[in-house]
Amino acid sequence: MTDLEAFETCGGLQNSKLTRNCIMSKLLLIIALAVFSFARPRPVVKAADPAYIYFDSQKIVEDKVVIQYAEIDGDSGFTQKVKITDITPIRENVTTAETSYTAFATGTFDNLKTSKAFTTGCALVASIHSEGTYGFYGYAALAIKGLDIAPSITGLVKFGPSEINYGGVPETETSDYYDNVTLTKTCDSKVYEIDYLTYGLNTYGIYSDECISNKGIPEAIPTACEITEDPVPDSNAQAAFTSTLKGYREGFFFKVTPATLKDLLIRFGPLITYSSDRYSNVYRLLVGWDAGKWVVVKASGDTYVLDKTENVETTGTFDGIVILDTDAILCKEITAETPKELCSCPSKDDKEAYDADPRTKDKKTGICAAGTMRAAWAVVVAVLAVPALSLFW
Repeated sequence: MTDLEAFETCGGLQNSKLTRNCIMSKLLLIIALAVFSFARPRPVVKAADPAYIYFDSQKIVEDKVVIQYAEIDGDSGFTQKVKITDITPIRENVTTAETSYTAFATGTFDNLKTSKAFTTGCALVASIHSEGTYGFYGYAALAIKGLDIAPSITGLVKFGPSEINYGGVPETETSDYYDNVTLTKTCDSKVYEIDYLTYGLNTYGIYSDECISNKGIPEAIPTACEITEDPVPDSNAQAAFTSTLKGYREGFFFKVTPATLKDLLIRFGPLITYSSDRYSNVYRLLVGWDAGKWVVVKASGDTYVLDKTENVETTGTFDGIVILDTDAILCKEITAETPKELCSCPSKDDKEAYDADPRTKDKKTGICAAGTMRAAWAVVVAVLAVPALSLFW
């Protein structure tokens, strides 16, 4: 058995059967693959507040992500955070006192597109399916937007950044974590790109496997898939050719209690969680709870199954990941200086939103000034500048 086969088999077993040796082998393989592809883990979190979700806010600009050293919080290693209780739940009138809850209807779980066998042909997708991120993204689209799709992981890789650069790193910083990174967008990347799927999600959203096949990394977005609006829930014919969850990204939580895990499931939907004990083997994709048991999604070969055998803990703390609408959070309070790359400009057709945006106030130089006005000024500058430059030739 090869290292990769062992890795995928370990990930596909029921957690109750995983031995510590299997988990440690998986962790060692992850580390080996990470080192092989020059990936580095996030700096150790020193003092993250369990009341917050942490995330990085940078956008992809010209195929790059630039993270300014000065913007990174020294305690958490992230650039932004939001209080958990400030997030509106995806499900209304539900509390953690409920006997049972799931982020989406599970009665036909086996027939959901994310649950079914994934499209083979790309080793990266196989690894991501095995460790749960494939299900995390697919079930999030269902829980948040009501869309039953098989997520295109290869699309997220393709439309993510090609470089991660760090700006303003002081000479006194000795960690190589802040070295610039070039991403290799191939199916052989195995583990590395998993850490950066969040950027493709935020910029383009998730496409379905029907639109962008998981067989390989695409050259470009197929013409038929360039619809920009979210489809109507349950309209799967449209969902197959539409991206969803654009503007969302991964957010991280630290040292939360089991009760808070329930609250996170109500507010955000599916989540990945692992014990705050770095030596623990608890790593799960949770979608709800039922009569004192967690509702856990587990890989079973090339499909997913539901498991309700694990007790909801009464003690301990957990770290993990959710998916949240960070663009809505960051753009809640827009100023005249807010970059349009961070918060898109409102359409002139939406007069209320356009007039309310402070970036439209200065019709000549405002970041969101009417396109015709800004274009007109650009033409004027060009008309005046070109003849002037010709005097020097």
